[in-house]
Amino acid sequence: MKRRDFLKMSSCGIAVVALGSGMMPLFGRAGHALDHSERLLDLKLTEVDAQMVDRTLVYMWAFSAPELGPRIPAPVLIVQEGETVRLNVTNEIERGGDHGFAVPGVFDSGPIPFGESVEVEFAAPKAGTYFYLDPFNAPVNRVMGLHGVLVVMPDTVGNNTPYSDSTPNVQRLFDELGTKGWSPGLGSDHFPGHPWDPARTWVWLFNTVDPDKNDLLDPERVGSVDFLSAAEFEDGYLPRYFTLNGKSGFFAAGHSDEGHEHVLGGKLDIQAELSPFGNVGQPALIRSLNAGLATHSPHPHGNHFYLLAENGTVRDNVWWIDTWSIAPLDRKDLLLPFIVPPEIGAWPPVDELFPLVYPMHCHVEMSQTAAGGNYPQGAVTHWQIDGDIDEHDAVILIDVAEIRVRSGRIRLEGRCSAPGVVLGLHPGDGTAPAVAEIPVDGDGRWRYQGRALSFLGSRRATLMVHGHGHGAMHTVRLHVR
Repeated sequence: MKRRDFLKMSSCGIAVVALGSGMMPLFGRAGHALDHSERLLDLKLTEVDAQMVDRTLVYMWAFSAPELGPRIPAPVLIVQEGETVRLNVTNEIERGGDHGFAVPGVFDSGPIPFGESVEVEFAAPKAGTYFYLDPFNAPVNRVMGLHGVLVVMPDTVGNNTPYSDSTPNVQRLFDELGTKGWSPGLGSDHFPGHPWDPARTWVWLFNTVDPDKNDLLDPERVGSVDFLSAAEFEDGYLPRYFTLNGKSGFFAAGHSDEGHEHVLGGKLDIQAELSPFGNVGQPALIRSLNAGLATHSPHPHGNHFYLLAENGTVRDNVWWIDTWSIAPLDRKDLLLPFIVPPEIGAWPPVDELFPLVYPMHCHVEMSQTAAGGNYPQGAVTHWQIDGDIDEHDAVILIDVAEIRVRSGRIRLEGRCSAPGVVLGLHPGDGTAPAVAEIPVDGDGRWRYQGRALSFLGSRRATLMVHGHGHGAMHTVRLHVR
């Protein structure tokens, strides 16, 4: 485009950038995933023409990152709790009043003048799901496209949940995953398979677009304005497009079978970034957020979900639900158990073949449409169960991960959901060759002690199940003792 970047609907979607220690390179099954753990990340606030599902171009604003370009929503930033987040934020948007960068309740850059940059630095808050956005003239700048997701992971040593402050009931739920026989009345195979793998995490981020409001701020439109107040923006606001991770309709329900490239060393992971998939007993975490101006009511078919956390608070009472309400700026985490629906065994019996594919749509009916009535072209997607339990898709859990600088030794201990396999131990992010092979005993336990020389630089270690699926890996930060 001559005047600004063009965002094509078919190529939009969530991207993932690992900051800090880069703990989860496979997080999100992202369309693009990059490791910026060792360097400052540049973010630019810029203007774009975004293509809607009916090919209409709408003037919007976007965060842009190197190697990814402008995206709506902005890349998911992932960091470990307590680590330092460092960004260089540049404002390239001249109109609309003040612009800036904030993580609500955590950090606010203040106004960033047009054409200038501000270096942002803050400590990652407690583990959970957060927005980052342009906080000025709310909700205008956010809804125009300046929003993204910050995911903060807990220290995974000795922790099998997404949180550092799990409540007893959330802890019990995650402890029971993969053990079967969780509760009377739910069947002996309610939680077959494996524990939760942090790599099995997806983001569902809702937004709304009213092109008439956006066009008022377009500098190339006759009669456009330099500033539109929140009251003017919201007065008569009529969304014609409803997006999920920047996509709508057909484009939001895709699933990639093209392969699973490694994401490090500049390569791209081409797995589907929106539609959860996996085998029976491979639970998935869904981080749902709403950046738009409409309240949504997501309703997945096939499984009920467990509501884990709301707006930064881990729930005491874990509800088993089939629909949840998500208002503007809400953040809700849910667990999708990946169990075979009970109606599969109903009478008369039906032998349904894998994959089992189920839709996810919103119970607010208008959000399933686009451009005044095209259906289903709104906030819809699907999820699917690909097959039976695959014991080789192991989950690796870490109980001890420490490096003793004085003695130059490393010590690792943990568990694996596939007894009898062999784990390869790699320095750093897993791209370097294995320095040791660790057998997993019949009880699923494993342990290793050895020289720490290979690990002193990155102070990270990656364990992989040799010869098996891409999900069987775990990168851990080594605690210095």
